Amino acid sequence: NIEPRKNQQMLLKAMREFPDLKLINIGQCRDEAYYRECKREGGDQFITFGRLEYASKILRSAMGGWELFAMPSTLETPSIAALEAAYMGKKILITEIGSTREYFQNEAVYINPMSLESITNGLRIVLMQEANESKIMPRNLLWSHTIKELSRFYNELLEDEND
Repeated sequence: NIEPRKNQQMLLKAMREFPDLKLINIGQCRDEAYYRECKREGGDQFITFGRLEYASKILRSAMGGWELFAMPSTLETPSIAALEAAYMGKKILITEIGSTREYFQNEAVYINPMSLESITNGLRIVLMQEANESKIMPRNLLWSHTIKELSRFYNELLEDEND
């Protein structure tokens, strides 16, 4: 979504250092004034498609072509889009705020969303990385794994209670 909390404008400022890089935004515009600021800031580096139907061929094709996923938001529980990008093996640049480290562990580049220098350096680092091989994401985030872990957790609680 395009809104101040997602911090696209700061990302676009950082992208000035990388003139060939494009920010492709797929999602709703929740703040028209902020969208205009982003468009002014990013110029031809900022491309938005609006909302695309979930699991559509167009959306899957677009995601398949990404080099990296960037979310410099000022508050984030890892979004479904970030989790999907990680599952697809995309390089991840994401905010250090919130619970992102719990999900992505060492598989992402973390940035301070309030620091232009941090975002610029994060972009530099993530662009030099090899494509992620999704070492953690598929294993840890599939329902089959989640249910096993939840079951294990409840069993441990029961054992502790019975001791």
